[in-house]
Amino acid sequence: MTKTVSEWLDSDVYPVLFAKADHDFPEFGFRRLHNGWISTTTIKADGSKGSQRGKVYFYENAKHCLKDYRLDKPVSLWRYIAAREGLNDNREIVQFFSRLSGVPLPDRPAIAPEKLKNSVHPAVLKSAQQYMQGCLQWAEEAEPTRKYLRSRGYSTDDIQAMQLGFLPNQECLKAHLLAEGHSPACVKYFARKLLAAKQKDSTPPIGASHQLMLPCFGESQRLEGFTFRALQPDRSDKYLNMVGLKKSLSLLDFPRGTQDLTVVEGVFDAKLAKARGFEAVVPLNGTHLATKQVKDITGKGVRQITLCLDNDEPGQKATFHIARRLCQHCSDVRLFVAKLPDDFNDADELISTLGIETFRDVIDTAVNAGQYFADVFKKRLETYELDAVNPKERDQWFEFCSGFAAILKHPQDLHDYVNSMSEVLPAMAYIQLSMAERARELQSIG
Repeated sequence: MTKTVSEWLDSDVYPVLFAKADHDFPEFGFRRLHNGWISTTTIKADGSKGSQRGKVYFYENAKHCLKDYRLDKPVSLWRYIAAREGLNDNREIVQFFSRLSGVPLPDRPAIAPEKLKNSVHPAVLKSAQQYMQGCLQWAEEAEPTRKYLRSRGYSTDDIQAMQLGFLPNQECLKAHLLAEGHSPACVKYFARKLLAAKQKDSTPPIGASHQLMLPCFGESQRLEGFTFRALQPDRSDKYLNMVGLKKSLSLLDFPRGTQDLTVVEGVFDAKLAKARGFEAVVPLNGTHLATKQVKDITGKGVRQITLCLDNDEPGQKATFHIARRLCQHCSDVRLFVAKLPDDFNDADELISTLGIETFRDVIDTAVNAGQYFADVFKKRLETYELDAVNPKERDQWFEFCSGFAAILKHPQDLHDYVNSMSEVLPAMAYIQLSMAERARELQSIG
């Protein structure tokens, strides 16, 4: 018998959210009680700021609501989630509850697949993932893919933890989903997402050359879709993404509640790190960080970011541009930059060769943004004979380097940058002096 939405929430969704309330509601800082959870922050149950800590309760015998004795009445989870996520449409709220909890929507939901705003039914995605994982493990035609993964240094446990899969072809996948009992409309809608995922007319469809599946997760580990990889190293289109992955809006695989985040370049880099126990890492999925992603970072409570991109020229160029953008637009987020050893091109190679503890050491010894920019500029200046350049050229270098001091908002960043740059451009020392004098002037005026 098909459940109503209310029955589905009460029996399936709310118990899941209650069990991981500290993970799904990090704004409250929930701490376990014998009969539920109690907050450790000042946030009220209606989302507003209060002045007292520990006033929001989430009881085991009332999993549908949050109780706050500073308010006149309890706040339902439905109303709280709608307000927190900015959702007005009931259908969107139901879909969000499904993604947040990981619980599939009720059987045959009264939502047309064509109107899901680029979202495939969660149950279809989950079935597709399980099918492709099984194919990678057992299918005879997947042996070249298994051999490729072994050549990268992945163990069987790594492959299972990374939830990798293999797609023999799209027809086999569609047949399996229909046999599982999914509606033809949902399966057809999902298939369109795979058929449309072509970068150009000459690109073979997913399941032809691109058969290695990598699942992509959003917040709270909800499955958003799949990326597929070709094994040929010389392909310019190494990856094909299922249509609907909103990579430009958010960083995929984002661990909700994370305050100290590491950003690596590739999907494999992040997945292997997670498989080996380093959870707070996300893939950039390329060499670009969109403005929407920057805003998304600031709105999720991240306080510290460590960039650890590839050692090649595109990766290092991307590191510079992303670091500058983060300093300009995320002044509240502390930025660090990690440098991989010269013998390794990416985090994946380092982890598979030397282990996850070596990668942790690389992240732990990252330099702050100020020191990073100083190291970059000093390396460029090494190619010049500064004593031999004329005064105008020296002024140009000073103007260029001093301009970066303005984007460094953290005192430690500015201090390390100016001190280091003063070794090659002595006039840089006056930047810090002039800023200190300006601060004293403002203080005396105030």
